[in-house]
Amino acid sequence: MRFRFSFTSVCLLAVLAMPFGLAAQEASSQNLYSLQAAVTSAGTQAGCSQQLVGPSRLPLRRPGMPGVMNRLCKPVLGGMETSQPSNELARPDDSRTYITFDVPSSTSTTVADINLVGTVTGGYSDQNFVSHGFLRRLNGAITTFDAPGASSTYGGAAINDAGEIAGTYSDAGSLEHGFLRSPNGAITTFDIPGSTYGPYPGEINDAGVIAGTYWDENVVARAFVRSRNGAITTFDVPGAVNGTFASGLNLLGATTGSYENEDYVDHGYVRSPDGAITTFEVLSGHYTLPSAINLLGRATGAFEEPHPEVHFRLFRGFLREHDGTIEKFDAVPSPLDPCCTWTWPSSINLRGEIAGHTNDGHDVNHGFVRATDGAFTLLDAPGAGTGFNQGTFAVSINLLGVVAGYYEDANRLYHGFLWIRH
Repeated sequence: MRFRFSFTSVCLLAVLAMPFGLAAQEASSQNLYSLQAAVTSAGTQAGCSQQLVGPSRLPLRRPGMPGVMNRLCKPVLGGMETSQPSNELARPDDSRTYITFDVPSSTSTTVADINLVGTVTGGYSDQNFVSHGFLRRLNGAITTFDAPGASSTYGGAAINDAGEIAGTYSDAGSLEHGFLRSPNGAITTFDIPGSTYGPYPGEINDAGVIAGTYWDENVVARAFVRSRNGAITTFDVPGAVNGTFASGLNLLGATTGSYENEDYVDHGYVRSPDGAITTFEVLSGHYTLPSAINLLGRATGAFEEPHPEVHFRLFRGFLREHDGTIEKFDAVPSPLDPCCTWTWPSSINLRGEIAGHTNDGHDVNHGFVRATDGAFTLLDAPGAGTGFNQGTFAVSINLLGVVAGYYEDANRLYHGFLWIRH
């Protein structure tokens, strides 16, 4: 027998499950803190803080004629995989706990996503400055991986609650391919016919659907959706001239992202599971850059707003409701005299809590969490640098409010972190 769930019933079930998940997370957080506190005196493992190459390639948020392409995938075992404990430090801070970590023997560690059970994925560079993917489980164990035949694995770009990871790698001929890593470590690679760069997955939902971006033979960005069975649908937003980018995807299959017109100005869109596209702008004629969408159809991102006194761009945050209404916000007061602060939302959970980062007007970055009532908490990971463009970058928030991200220290080295509320 097949059961059919309406949009409302799915959302209701998710909301009803929150208290049970919160109770479990509270216990898990306490256990995790106890576990991490035991290694606080261990310090940083040798080889984890060497010269920085830069963060691993992050998923690109960026379709013509919609169409379905034939499945091109090769299920194989994901060789070159290791599991090992990491060198992490638990940092209680009032009602918060920071956990910082590095992939052992890495020169940099960056984080891309976190799922409901606290598993994190991202990328790191080794001692030879080659990029690889990793996942970190709630107990602190780190598993590193590479796609088969990869000369460089850009890292996990997204992870769903089942532990499936999507990302990109390049082969020995510098050609790029997408991959899907299953929870048991098997990796399926896939390509989009006619692509010259990519595909670059941006998100994977719990149904195993992947959304992302690739560049076609004309080097124009197009968006794609890949179903669990491997069927790929590409699409362009009507009116897009210089590209369509997909950055967000929810459980129902709705996507969000931006598209560029002939002036290379980005506008926002939401694409429903049936393929219908709604375009929007927060401020007419200026950049609108959606980054994420939740199960309720609430999308968040950044938009450009001219500074009232100087010729400089302000980037502010927005929250777009399912009915199209838009709320603007700033993580810190903006504009700051003389200029300027930027607010970059990157993730939104079912509750409507938003995580991202902000430049404080003094060229230092801070992570932030925006609560459902609009209140902000700024995040500064222990060890984050305070120099030019250094600081803390929050990239993902799960249903339980756990935030994952990375920070740049004073030596311009990158490290991962988790922020857990009690």
